[in-house]
Amino acid sequence: MPTLTDPDVTYQAAFLSSWDDFAAAGEEADQLMGAWSSRNIDYTRDLLATEDGFTMLVADLLSDRSEIPESSSMVPHSALWWVEGDRWIGRTSIRHELNGFLLEMGGHIGYSVRPGERGKGHATAILAASLAYAAGLGIEEVLVTCSDDNIASRRTIEANGGALEDERHGRLRYWIATA
Repeated sequence: MPTLTDPDVTYQAAFLSSWDDFAAAGEEADQLMGAWSSRNIDYTRDLLATEDGFTMLVADLLSDRSEIPESSSMVPHSALWWVEGDRWIGRTSIRHELNGFLLEMGGHIGYSVRPGERGKGHATAILAASLAYAAGLGIEEVLVTCSDDNIASRRTIEANGGALEDERHGRLRYWIATA
């Protein structure tokens, strides 16, 4: 059964395989990780294929939970990976607070599932696990958004108790209690 786990260098091969899965589907690599990290580093596939590059990404993602550089517009967030054994299936990013942009467009939680694993309930499970994680951070209610034309994500959010507040800038904005 898949679980949320901290980013770890042991998932390098699975992560790169997921990168290729997104590329083959014609999707951008940012779907793979959402916000890469608050450091201004261009994490290309070539860089991440190196041991040093992947180790740097993992370290950056883990440090973003508390050490956001002042020059960054990001907020503290927990990047977690949805894995089963050595398979990298998806990811979530749980923002510990909202800034102006996140309140309008991004929300507390962003998640993604690699194309080859979609339609199997992973997104719904990732969001449910993310809600439990957010509750552990003391966040009582989260904002989750999706494009107004993303029916699958809309169903995922609603399956997890999302209550539609409104639509802004082509984004549907849902609130979900974490407990």
